[in-house]
Amino acid sequence: MKAQLVFQFVIAAVVFFAVMFFTISFLASGIGERSVDASYNLMWSEAIALSEQMVRSPGSAEGLAPTAIGFAASWPLLDSEKLGFSQTLCSQNRSAYESIFRSVSAADVLDASPIPGPNFRITISEVRDGAAMAMFACGSRQEPARKAFLRRVALSQNNSILVADVSVW
Repeated sequence: MKAQLVFQFVIAAVVFFAVMFFTISFLASGIGERSVDASYNLMWSEAIALSEQMVRSPGSAEGLAPTAIGFAASWPLLDSEKLGFSQTLCSQNRSAYESIFRSVSAADVLDASPIPGPNFRITISEVRDGAAMAMFACGSRQEPARKAFLRRVALSQNNSILVADVSVW
């Protein structure tokens, strides 16, 4: 009688494996959704880092080539001359100018891996009499439906309202 299985042991083993199967299935079902949330959070962090660098940093340049982005004269004032100069540079050599924007990464701050070659679109517009007039636009022109979008408001040196829109995908 030593080799006989007890009916209660069989029931306990079946219940144990059923609970384990249910738990693993339940946890695995949310992995895809959490992965999408994590990638969106990383895009959002990149948009925040890019907008912070744009509106709070004065930027730097070596000759005519900018080495760090930034349009701030002093927060919350943005330098209109820098915006115009940067727009000219971006329209002349967009890929080189975009690489400077891509060098700003939230991964440095978050200690995470950066988005592989994040795509972005930055538009800074001046609001006059309720209408927005673009002063600076740089980045990819094709924006997908899933993106992180951030809007910042600042002032120009002549006290007009500037709206900076940053999209990252």
